[in-house]
Amino acid sequence: MLDHGKVVANGSPAQLKRQVGGDRVTVTLPGREALDEPVRRLSEAVGEPAVVDAEARTVTFEVGAGVVALADIVRALDQLGITPEDLVLRRPTLDEAFLALTGKDGVAR
Repeated sequence: MLDHGKVVANGSPAQLKRQVGGDRVTVTLPGREALDEPVRRLSEAVGEPAVVDAEARTVTFEVGAGVVALADIVRALDQLGITPEDLVLRRPTLDEAFLALTGKDGVAR
């Protein structure tokens, strides 16, 4: 990765993306019942703390291996008898890696 002709990072796209963080898995839970128990059970299944947005009813996990966490989350949801409204796996982009590694927006000026 270059910044004004200077090498700021080396590696494949996947390696560069891993330098700025892991995958994110976000679950949108249905209904209006309490979130405490599902959040606790999902956190146990993933082995990571959750970031909860109670108003949006989303539970997000930052994980190293998103596909593995996704499978763990699906199993935990099944055990809880919950069908999520949405379930998303998101990986960092090269743009996000550039921003994190250079502190710049990447727009030529």
